Amino acid sequence: MTWKVRHRRTATVRISLGASKTRWAAASTAGALRWLEIAVPAHAEAVEAVSEILSRYGHNGIAVELPLAPRGGADHTVKAYLVEDVDSYAKVSDARDALGHLQAFGLGPIGELAVRAVDDEDWLESWKATVTPVRIGRFLVRPTWSDASAADAITIALDPGMAFGTGLHPTTQQCLEAVSYMDVEGLRVLDVGTGSGILAIAAAKRGAREVVGVDTDPLAVRAAKENAEANGVTVDARSGSAADVDGAFDVVLA
Repeated sequence: MTWKVRHRRTATVRISLGASKTRWAAASTAGALRWLEIAVPAHAEAVEAVSEILSRYGHNGIAVELPLAPRGGADHTVKAYLVEDVDSYAKVSDARDALGHLQAFGLGPIGELAVRAVDDEDWLESWKATVTPVRIGRFLVRPTWSDASAADAITIALDPGMAFGTGLHPTTQQCLEAVSYMDVEGLRVLDVGTGSGILAIAAAKRGAREVVGVDTDPLAVRAAKENAEANGVTVDARSGSAADVDGAFDVVLA
């Protein structure tokens, strides 16, 4: 799932969701945190490759700032966030080295990696202020701290947390839009790689008889359960893959 976020200056930011809430909550138990923001300017065709590299080192995901008016060149900015600790600067160095190898593949221009420290509390409040609801098909997806609604929309409330889910997956939006118009009432639905549980929650809200969500990341499973409970629906979220689930399903989301 990707949130559309209005940047304070010129860009629209897209943040993809996963098992973010529980990851941040686990990290924050140690006390106040400082984060390192690593940012890389990149051409549109290089965004996916840069995102994949930064997601290896960032705290469960990436964000991409999109230009309001594409200018060509490295006009997108890919960002990742990691907790500042004894290993964080070594990770930044590794990320910089990995990005250097991308140039050999002839992708669009990639700029220099920049690093800045971000205080935990200041970042949390300013970031939450930028996250806005997004309409996808018949669904209105909003952060839990927003009370946005629409008379003609089915609301899904998710808590992105301080960290972001891995990758930038437009297919999740496409699946969500498809579910919004699909007749799944009374059907058995399987969501493979459930992540935040958004597709499973969507199917449940559309009247599915049974919804099973599987993910190999136990933190994602926990996040999916919490999000389903927050939305007042029942999702059987489990650790594992599709091969671990018995029985036949009418609809499989992946």
